[in-house]
Amino acid sequence: MDMTVARTRTRSLPPTTEPVAETRGAQTTATTPPSGTTTTTAAAAPGARPTLQTGADARSRFNADSGAGYRAYLAQASFDQRAHDVEPAGDGPSATGVGTALDDLEAAQQNRDEAAGTTLPRVEHADQQVSSASEKLKQEIAATGLPLDEVNDWYAGQSEDPARRLMVAEATADLARERADEVADGFGLGPNDEGRDNKPGHDETRAARTLEGRVRDQLTAVADESVSALRAEGHSQPEALELLRGSTGLTGSKVLEEREGVPNTLGMSDAEKAEVYEPIFLANASPEAKAAYDRGEPVVLGLRHDSPIFENEGRGEFDDRFVVLTKGTTGTPQVQEFDASLDPNIQYGNDLRESYEVAGPPDEPLGPYAEHHGDSRLNPFDSDTIDGWGRISSGQTIRLQEGPHGKLYPPPDGGYNVDVDIDGNGVFDDDAVKRIDNNGYQMHGSAVGHTGSGGCITVPFYQWDDFRSTVIEGQPKVDGDDRGVYLTIV
Repeated sequence: MDMTVARTRTRSLPPTTEPVAETRGAQTTATTPPSGTTTTTAAAAPGARPTLQTGADARSRFNADSGAGYRAYLAQASFDQRAHDVEPAGDGPSATGVGTALDDLEAAQQNRDEAAGTTLPRVEHADQQVSSASEKLKQEIAATGLPLDEVNDWYAGQSEDPARRLMVAEATADLARERADEVADGFGLGPNDEGRDNKPGHDETRAARTLEGRVRDQLTAVADESVSALRAEGHSQPEALELLRGSTGLTGSKVLEEREGVPNTLGMSDAEKAEVYEPIFLANASPEAKAAYDRGEPVVLGLRHDSPIFENEGRGEFDDRFVVLTKGTTGTPQVQEFDASLDPNIQYGNDLRESYEVAGPPDEPLGPYAEHHGDSRLNPFDSDTIDGWGRISSGQTIRLQEGPHGKLYPPPDGGYNVDVDIDGNGVFDDDAVKRIDNNGYQMHGSAVGHTGSGGCITVPFYQWDDFRSTVIEGQPKVDGDDRGVYLTIV
């Protein structure tokens, strides 16, 4: 049995007399942290972090070097995180190895910050140190013997430090992804074969990718809690995000990043999220969708971050968002957020491309994702066509209805628009729009190894049942037995 010693720390807000801008939806207000201009600290113990004497000093360092922002914040907040990483009481995994690996990673990150802008060899060496320290952290997490989806709850009992919790969550997410890749590689499966019933290892790959997804969701949840914790200490949401970015790698930075078209709501309350999303919905939804919302029915807001179809090695990314808005009986909007993909990927093959009529051969050679077909010359009514990838266009509301295989479908006769990548460059920048007269573009769960879209709109496969029940259960029936939901894409 491990004998443990519990150690604690105290936190102090950055002493400052300057108001901190607080952004909440479309409103910006100024709040003033507790007063005070100078704090005096005792001499630091051996190995403790250096401390800055004034909040103004910390803010000037934050403004000058945001890459080291969190470490500057730790310094002015005057606590030694090593003293807060405690070992659990009684039997169980030890936090010592994880805590030491975190210390090493923080030191490597600080060295990288200091190396920025110096000689190329020093920068490359600093990057290598960060990479090695990140690998060591993953090894120590694995050495705890915990299931990966239990690591974050366990570590939350060891540390309250927002950045260190986020570093552990990121390393755990990377570890889950690597293990899922190993499972797929072990069965010799490509992204389009993972989880398929007629392929070997379908149960194993589905389980591994489900675990990967749930641990990635935990990373988002930890990021949300970390931003909330920093906001509670007096930082604005944008500043909290910037403070945390200096402590993350590629995986964590994607969670924290500002994505065009998709608001960053990390650390926001439900009321603040409603202030962000409801005006977007009301400004873009059809009258029918707004009427359904006023009746208390769930409606879906689709927020798109434009991504090329070759993103993530052609697997696609869940970098878009579905927001389920429900006014409810109280009239106060309720918000639920889901990962989404509103852009196609190229895993399914060229037979899913849309045929788009053109006047003749293109003026410029097409990119690799489109193909020109000349008319047959045998029929005077033939037209040249270009086969290119399509996606449901932004700026419209579609009522999706229940249908076969648990999917949600547009009306059978279509009546919605799709964008077509007519020049084949993999980016929807052509202003080529086609009216669709069928329900071929659907909403459903993803494939196991990729976003599962040749033009449809998807959520991760392991989230689909929850999402579908959220938007469909309790909805009124239309056209006989079909229930549906209004989707507004921005």
